[in-house]
Amino acid sequence: REASARLRLALAARAAIGHPNLLRAWAVGEAENRLFVAFERCQHPSLTELLATAPLEPADCARVLEGAAAGVDALTRQRLVARNLTPERVLVDPRLGGILMDLGIPPELMRPLPLERDPDLAFRSPEELRGQPVDLRSSVYSLGVVLFTALTGDPPYSGAPVEIYSRHLEGAPPRPSERRLALSPEFDTVVARAMARDPADRYPDAGAVTANEIHIPVG
Repeated sequence: REASARLRLALAARAAIGHPNLLRAWAVGEAENRLFVAFERCQHPSLTELLATAPLEPADCARVLEGAAAGVDALTRQRLVARNLTPERVLVDPRLGGILMDLGIPPELMRPLPLERDPDLAFRSPEELRGQPVDLRSSVYSLGVVLFTALTGDPPYSGAPVEIYSRHLEGAPPRPSERRLALSPEFDTVVARAMARDPADRYPDAGAVTANEIHIPVG
C-alpha cells in the first residue's frame, strides 16, 4: 500500500509538470484497481519510425537528443527517473526536437523486469539490470544508448536477452564510428562517457550529454 501511495503521488507530480519536451499527462486515475495516466494526443512520429528509413544526420540527432535530455532533466527536478527512455518513446517535433513520452517513476520504486519480458532491455543501465539503486545517472546511460541508436540505426547490443544483459554489464561500450564510418570519432567519446559502467563516470545530468560535444559535424 505504501508503494502504491508513493506511485500515486509521483504520477500526480508527473501530471503537474508542464514542459515542452515532456508529453503532457492530462489526468491520473484508477480503474479496476490499477492506476493509469492519460497523455495528450500527439501526431509526431517516434524516433523509432524515423530510424526505420535511415540513421539520423548528426545535426538532426543533436536537436532530437537535446529535447529528450531536457525532458529527462524536467523529470529529475520532480525527483523522478525516466523508466522507459527508448527511441519508441521519443517523439520528434520539427520545432522542439525530442519530446519524451515517459511517466517517470520514483527511483526507490524501480524494479528490474525478467529478462525475457523486458521489451526495453537494450536500453537499461547496468545498475538497473542488477536491481541496484538508480538515479538520474541511469537515465544518462539510457540516453547514451538512444544517441548510439540514432547515429547508427541500431542499438549497441542485440541478440538473446541474456547476451544483451551481459554486454551491458561487461566491457566498454561499442564505438558509433565503427558502425558508421563517416561519423566523427568525437561521438565515440560522448557515448563512452554517457554509457560508462560506473555511474560516477557518466555525465552529471542529461543536458550535459548534449551541451557541447554533440554539436559535431560528420567528419
